[in-house]
Amino acid sequence: MPEVTQLIVWEALIFLFALFGIVVIQILTGAINARGLLEGTTSGGTRFKSTGRVQLLIATIVTAVQYLSQVVDNSKISRHTSKLASAVWQ
Repeated sequence: MPEVTQLIVWEALIFLFALFGIVVIQILTGAINARGLLEGTTSGGTRFKSTGRVQLLIATIVTAVQYLSQVVDNSKISRHTSKLASAVWQ
């Protein structure tokens, strides 16, 4: 049975990397518009760099990297994830 589970793991990894590649290619070619992603607008219509959006992007990337490293290490994810989620949402 380990062969079947290993096959499922490889299929999931291939799917995730393919999805990541598709999104990156579409962002680079302009099919997905990322302009203004980290900007906000005031009531007057002027644009500004949103520190809240930058912080949220950094927190998302850190959480994703931590979660993926735990998946790779096959450690107990739920205990660490619940601690991180409670720290982020407080």
